[in-house]
Amino acid sequence: MGLTHPKGLSFPVYDDIGKYLTDVSGYREDADLFLMPYDWRLDNRVAAVKLGLMLDAWTEKYLAYVGKLTCGSEENRGCSNYASALKSLVDRGYVTAGGKIRFNIVAHSMGGLVSRYYLQALDRDRRIHKLIVLGTPNRGAMKMLENLATGMDPNSIAFYEKSKNRPVIFSFPSVYQLLPRYGSLFLTAAGTSSVPDSHCTETDLSLTSGLLSGSAVESTFVDAVTGWHRYSLVPCETIAERKYATCAPLRNKEALNQTLRANLESAYKFQLALNDPGHGDGEYECGRMKAAELFLRSTNNEKTEFTPESITKNCKGADIAREDRSTRDRLIIFGGFGGETLTHARVKVSPDNAEKYLLDFDTECEGCADLITPGDGTVPLQSIKYAQGYVKDNSNFYLSETHMALVKNKTFAYNVMRQLLDLE
Repeated sequence: MGLTHPKGLSFPVYDDIGKYLTDVSGYREDADLFLMPYDWRLDNRVAAVKLGLMLDAWTEKYLAYVGKLTCGSEENRGCSNYASALKSLVDRGYVTAGGKIRFNIVAHSMGGLVSRYYLQALDRDRRIHKLIVLGTPNRGAMKMLENLATGMDPNSIAFYEKSKNRPVIFSFPSVYQLLPRYGSLFLTAAGTSSVPDSHCTETDLSLTSGLLSGSAVESTFVDAVTGWHRYSLVPCETIAERKYATCAPLRNKEALNQTLRANLESAYKFQLALNDPGHGDGEYECGRMKAAELFLRSTNNEKTEFTPESITKNCKGADIAREDRSTRDRLIIFGGFGGETLTHARVKVSPDNAEKYLLDFDTECEGCADLITPGDGTVPLQSIKYAQGYVKDNSNFYLSETHMALVKNKTFAYNVMRQLLDLE
């Protein structure tokens, strides 16, 4: 699971791991290896629902491949060798109680959040056997806040210069779902937390809550919007930015605030559903997933083979809100510690307005070492390791690599192969 690939654009970052799985491990694309690019700008729930909609089509392709290997053709599945192959899959736990094939998922970065959400909210039939995540920001990453505050690297968002793309990424729901949610996020010039200690707990600290305006009430998203303005995180408010054409859709302040409020609420509840199972807003999640399925089916211009049956029709909020311990033993985590990683931001008073603040992400200044911790250069270790309670101790692997180089690491590829083949 990785980046979307619009026509005319290419993202070869996953070519190495794909080549290893096919050339070394013997997998065949669209036979027993399936790729799921997705639009990373959208709510991650959309990609999670898309994953669920594609499993039946992948199952049929896989069974056709088994038929070809055992009986000589994709249509002929009546020979004894085919029956023996299916029995082997059942014995190894690769078939559900309802007779459907189970899949292993290998997901990088945000793809890990998409996959974890699918397991938590939609995988009631246990269609997923193992989930292997790599460089996944389980508790978010400060880099995403820096992107919102200063603009995203143009290599990540084509066609826009960094100085002009802040209003563009401001409209991406997924970016808010990657905001950091760990420990103390902001430091004053003196190096101490800029918010009261009571706001710095694992439970309360969230950029999607009312924290930035001094409120510790998570559900006060109106306060959160106020805080985002106070910390100069909202684009198109300065004269310099208003000249850009990309600011045109955001000039209506009320519409801007409504969009921000909706994205903050969506992100907070997404984080809650992932990291606090048993306390998520199940009814809200059901509504979002049903809307995601309707959107996917109505915009399926590529004619992707979705399952004809709705996967969200019988969604029950109570099922999503409960803690599902079955997801824990299926999760395997790979992380990186190949570079210094931004984990904090400094708070400064705005030189133009004493009632506003600016966030400083500069790690090169004297005394700025407390803004960084070990990680993969994008995701800090404490964010990757947060889900450690969900897995066995021997299911965590850490590599000396940076975020995008992780998928090219040969040790990672070798260990993924062992996990996929159930080798201890």
